[in-house]
Amino acid sequence: MAHWTDLLDDARAIRAIFGDAPPSLRGVDLHEVVVSWDGPSVSLRLDIAEFPPSPPSKWAKFNTVHLSLGAVGVEALTMSDVLPRRDPVDLDIRREPLPASQTLRNQGVQYTSTGPVTPERPRSLIHVDVLVGPDPILEVTTHWLYLEKISAYLSTERPEQ
Repeated sequence: MAHWTDLLDDARAIRAIFGDAPPSLRGVDLHEVVVSWDGPSVSLRLDIAEFPPSPPSKWAKFNTVHLSLGAVGVEALTMSDVLPRRDPVDLDIRREPLPASQTLRNQGVQYTSTGPVTPERPRSLIHVDVLVGPDPILEVTTHWLYLEKISAYLSTERPEQ
């Protein structure tokens, strides 16, 4: 089964910490959403609910993992509600192939893709949904998703590990 980390441009950092069992993106604390027209791009800063079973030694006194995920080449962004304050959210990240022929427009540039989707030449978009219950409150459709940063800190709001 594919994991959300398989959709990252480079998942080495998160795999080095969590191994072959990537953390869940359910019940995360979303701190910030940054939208930039340069790219266009979207960044999500969040704390995940899981802490690695064998964290790096420099994380010995910490209990919370903080991630920043970046989306570049954003094709669509929809925010249907104000982000909840301090309520956990779920992230759903999935890849969907483009149709055999699809026209994309971005900053005045038009690109039409045709032909089969192959492993050597995948054409797909990544969808990132921020959910409160079953309802998406933020939807991002992008070409690339990457891990901007992974770090840890001691949260007084979480029990000791």
